[in-house]
Amino acid sequence: MSNISGWKTPSSTVRGFTASLLLVLALSSPETAGAAPKNKLVAPAAMVGLKVTIELQSGTTLNDAEVLAVVEGNPPGCISLVTIRDAESGKPRSLMAMDIASLTPGQGTMRYVFVKEKMRLWPDDPAECEKIRQGKGGGAAPPTPKKQDEPAATPEKGKSKKKDIDAVGKKGAGKGGKSSDGESDKLTANGKEVPLRKGVSYWPKLDEKTQAKSVEDHKAHLKEVQELFPNRHFTFVETDFFLFYSDLAPADLRLYVPYLDAMYRRLLTFFDIKQGTNIWRGKATVLIFANRESYVLYAQKFWNSKTKGVEGGRCFCQSNGEVHIGIHTTGADRKKIAAVIVHETTHGFVWRYKARCSISNWVDEGLAEHIASLIVPGSLNSKEQLAIQQMREYGTTGTGFYGKRLNAAQYGVAYCLTRYMISANAKRYRDFFEMLKAGATEEEALQEVYGIRRDVLIAQFGRSLRIPNLRPDLRPNEGPDPLEPAQR
Repeated sequence: MSNISGWKTPSSTVRGFTASLLLVLALSSPETAGAAPKNKLVAPAAMVGLKVTIELQSGTTLNDAEVLAVVEGNPPGCISLVTIRDAESGKPRSLMAMDIASLTPGQGTMRYVFVKEKMRLWPDDPAECEKIRQGKGGGAAPPTPKKQDEPAATPEKGKSKKKDIDAVGKKGAGKGGKSSDGESDKLTANGKEVPLRKGVSYWPKLDEKTQAKSVEDHKAHLKEVQELFPNRHFTFVETDFFLFYSDLAPADLRLYVPYLDAMYRRLLTFFDIKQGTNIWRGKATVLIFANRESYVLYAQKFWNSKTKGVEGGRCFCQSNGEVHIGIHTTGADRKKIAAVIVHETTHGFVWRYKARCSISNWVDEGLAEHIASLIVPGSLNSKEQLAIQQMREYGTTGTGFYGKRLNAAQYGVAYCLTRYMISANAKRYRDFFEMLKAGATEEEALQEVYGIRRDVLIAQFGRSLRIPNLRPDLRPNEGPDPLEPAQR
């Protein structure tokens, strides 16, 4: 289970760690700037079209991988994400910096290595690292984008001009709350508290007695589930933050428990919440059924759902703050089941995060898919490939992307867009997310945090995938929704 809760440590990773440690010292020590590079440095943007060698954290080596796109980190010159075409499969594949131990553009060139403390790939040379730290860059200069690749829209009057998603300057801290760089009970963006919109309120603080009572209520609910299926044997597993209940074999159920523990730790870290904090009302219940029919009956009986069980599971979020997850394992392998469990439970985390407010559907689904991809590696490869294929074919995010439901390809679009935003600047994404949780519209949040409009974001996202002139499609889906909206 080492791939769930931590990284494996092959010899390549140990070597990468040693190099990373030296680079961390270089990044904070100007005195090392005088060392001369031994090999030619290739700038990130100049790698597009080159064949590179990538050594993954898992120990796997990818030879002759064609670089399709590179997303630079902050400061420019380091790398946060690389999209390649796999030499063996011929299919596109995106790798975050944390997935990579080292990347070498070619013979006689300087390699980039992963620096854990910076969460980016940096040149394997102290002098070049110092240049990047000082904002002087290094290597070949990035090519100037052609005019036809720029979005055609003109900035609205009174709005700021187009900016890069990773280059927006800080707007300064204001009064109220804590900076979003640290833990805060209030929703913050750009270092100041975000006012709640009408109808939005913070979740109340619950004392130990109330929390204990909520856990007992959840356990009573699970007894009712057993009564609904009197001939089924259910296994109960309780952890610090979850109540698992399933008619799977006990050994099979316990396979999935570590995934949610890893997901929870990852989300607490991402949102700068102290480890060990319980954001749930009591605990979240996770019911895993061995067949679709039982899941459908459970959803209909307890949550008045009209589902036919087409989906692998659902998060039933309640107005009082309770979160219940229902999953079925029909026709799915272990990796897919684990990914669905993590995806749906991430929805519950989003619902319970600070304020009682739903957010844009693509943001909610995109973050859930992103977290699932981190906790269950490889689980979204097919969705990502389908998404990139359709965006290239149609030149848009797809009809209904900004509506209440997504089609199969659009889950991949939401995932890729979310990963792009987080890789470019995780802090900016958190500020964007917090504004949405305060009730702001997506356009308002983009303008306040990034200083750009939706069409500019999508155009930049498209260029990162080598899809010029990618556009947002604001048209709604046609026809009835086969699945009712989430119960929030």
